Amino acid sequence: MAYNVLINAHRLGGTPLQEGGLLLYRDLLAQGLAPDAATYTPLIYSCQEEGLWPVAMFLYEESRFAMSSSFASSF
Repeated sequence: MAYNVLINAHRLGGTPLQEGGLLLYRDLLAQGLAPDAATYTPLIYSCQEEGLWPVAMFLYEESRFAMSSSFASSF
C-alpha cells in the first residue's frame, strides 16, 4: 500500500513519471510485490498527463493481465 500512496503522491506533485512513479513501480516489482488497480491507475494517469501513450498502453495491458491472474488465483 505504501508504494501506491507514494506513486500517487509523485503524480499529484507533478514529478515526471520517469523520475518518480516508474522508479517506484520498478522497485515494487523488484521487491516481489504484486501491483494492483491502485498501483496502475496513477501510473496510467501520469502517462496521459505527459502524453506517454505507448507506456500507458503497455501498463494498461499489463494491468489487465495482472488483474485477471490475481482474480483467478483467489479461487
